Amino acid sequence: MILISYSIEFSQLLTKRGLFELFDDPFHNVLGAIIGFTLWRMIMKRCSEKSEGQAIRQK
Repeated sequence: MILISYSIEFSQLLTKRGLFELFDDPFHNVLGAIIGFTLWRMIMKRCSEKSEGQAIRQK
């Protein structure tokens, strides 16, 4: 994820499009990805626990 973020930043520098920020954007992109992945895992775990609980009750 860090490499993708830095490659986008350097492409902005080379093409002179967008705003090149060496630290801010990659840091926030990676932080957002970590938070998003963690939330996704928590939601998926909770959904699988609910579906397992329902399957047990139906038997």
